[in-house]
Amino acid sequence: KKFIKSLNYYLKKKGLSSLQYLTVIEFQERGAVHYHMICNGLPKYPNYKDIIELWRKANKGKGGSVKLEKIDHVDNVGAYIVKYMTKADADERLVGKKMYQCSKGLDKPLEIAGDQAEELIKELGLEGKKIVYQNEYQDKHTLGKVTYQEYNLNRL
Repeated sequence: KKFIKSLNYYLKKKGLSSLQYLTVIEFQERGAVHYHMICNGLPKYPNYKDIIELWRKANKGKGGSVKLEKIDHVDNVGAYIVKYMTKADADERLVGKKMYQCSKGLDKPLEIAGDQAEELIKELGLEGKKIVYQNEYQDKHTLGKVTYQEYNLNRL
């Protein structure tokens, strides 16, 4: 949150609008905290040194870095970030907690569970349509089966 606040202040000083973003936390096997973030609003050629410095100040000089990549060539950006939100091996520290943060005003995906999901799939005529992303696993905390399916309604 501190990084986002600092980055928005940086952008404002440059005469640019605030970020719209979605960030997902991931704990790597080696114990490091890793964030995946999708956002708009960064200048075409940002000063990477400034952005890395903002990151380091936000995490109190504990190191780390920032890697910026254009993803305008990606057809399904949602699948990129959703895979981290639906990992079967989510870290114990995330149980019962929100795995993501986002800016205000973003359109949120429709999430429906159980029989309601089956009814909606039929109602929208999605049976037999291409699923753009799917993940299925047994939740190690509840032992329940979790099936995640993503449809891109703009492609139907």
